[in-house]
Amino acid sequence: MSHAKEAMSSRDRILDIAARLFAERGYAAVSMRDVGAALKMTPASLYYHFNGKIVLYQEVLTSVFSRGAEPVRAIVESRKAPDKKFEAILIWFATLLVTEKNFARLLHRELLDGDKGRLQFLTKEVFQGVFDDILKLEKKIAPDSKPGKFAIQALSFVLGYFEISGIRKHLRGAKGLTDDPTEFGRDAAALLLHGVNSAKSVKG
Repeated sequence: MSHAKEAMSSRDRILDIAARLFAERGYAAVSMRDVGAALKMTPASLYYHFNGKIVLYQEVLTSVFSRGAEPVRAIVESRKAPDKKFEAILIWFATLLVTEKNFARLLHRELLDGDKGRLQFLTKEVFQGVFDDILKLEKKIAPDSKPGKFAIQALSFVLGYFEISGIRKHLRGAKGLTDDPTEFGRDAAALLLHGVNSAKSVKG
């Protein structure tokens, strides 16, 4: 293996382990020593790849989210009708929250106790590009809406549904609601685009 490939392999391994630790414990509770210990790596070796904890954490956020965000631009730039693009984006976000557990936990932790600097980084470097793509679609779906309002409401709807899944499953009267991201995305798109009374007929 070449030195470049070996370095890349080591870097990816560090990011994977660090993502798990940060997701499980939170930023404040994980030290560079903890990451090194989990990797059986000396501090010097770890600092060779990342020169500090905040740099490592920022790389973790970018890495975890960028892997899942690749489909968004393709959806927005596809030839699908705007409502089908919107549905596909909701399915994408729901799938990301269900399948990328580290991302979902990291996002939840940052929303709860992220400091200003980390939240600004998360916004600018992780979410802004995807949000810009969704705004392009919003202009076609809700041209009379205040810019960004419909996009934020839609993403919040998806996030909230899966954030309360642990409670939702025990609520009387809420049994049998889907945890399948594709089914949820279709239902959510119909509801948000056409309203609660017409969602069923639109879906059918």
